[in-house]
Amino acid sequence: VTSLKLLSRLMKFEKEISRSVTELKATVSRSYNGSKAASTRAARARDLPELKEFMQRYESIEASIHEFHQKCNDLERNLNKRISITRTGAITKAVDRRRDDMNRKWTEIKSSADDTRDRLDMLHKRQTVSSKLAESLKYVDDLKERVEALQLSGKNVSVEEQELDEIQEEIDVTLKKSAMDIDSIMKSMSQSEILVASTSSPTASLKNQREKLHKSVEDLRQLVKHRRKQAHTEGSITEFFGITDQVDAEIALLSKVVEETSAQHRNSTSLIYSLC
Repeated sequence: VTSLKLLSRLMKFEKEISRSVTELKATVSRSYNGSKAASTRAARARDLPELKEFMQRYESIEASIHEFHQKCNDLERNLNKRISITRTGAITKAVDRRRDDMNRKWTEIKSSADDTRDRLDMLHKRQTVSSKLAESLKYVDDLKERVEALQLSGKNVSVEEQELDEIQEEIDVTLKKSAMDIDSIMKSMSQSEILVASTSSPTASLKNQREKLHKSVEDLRQLVKHRRKQAHTEGSITEFFGITDQVDAEIALLSKVVEETSAQHRNSTSLIYSLC
């Protein structure tokens, strides 16, 4: 009786898995099996939540099938020795038949499901790279505006250099890390995917966008270098004029002293002549 109950539970579990496999198969056939139905990249991007659900369902079914096989093995291994050989053979055949049927169903759908999973992974990578490229390019533009907005008066060179140092650190740390993350993902993508237009810039491929980012970062580096040189120049000019002003003031003071000394000398001479 115990063996029959276990077989009954196994059959119930099999029906649940079969229903899940059928639903997965319908999902693959409808949207992701590479059929001739038109499917633009934008449409696939909009289907992303459904694809995410598909992945969860796929992994759940795989786990359930593994559990089903384990249950089949446990049932065959623990058959009640007190029941007749005929009944034992019938139960074993029923278990084997259901195991084979389950394997057949999963084999039929697994290839298409794996293909869908691979395309989902590639779609995620494309969207991630496209998004990171757009964010990095925007960040470069923001840093460029900060550099160009600097008022290089020459009076606060230390403050100006500190601002430029902070921007340089953003280039060397933040932008460098973003570029490395982007390159890491792109290395795992096919060349054809890299050459296709990105989702954030329909007129440019991911490769073009990456090259644009590289050029933009290098241009920003040169701009920071140029502005740093300007800051030093303005500081030197300000310092020079400061020294000049100081020299002029000292010359003026010296002239006044000389003039006063000359006046005192004239007065002394006139007094001496008058006494004579």
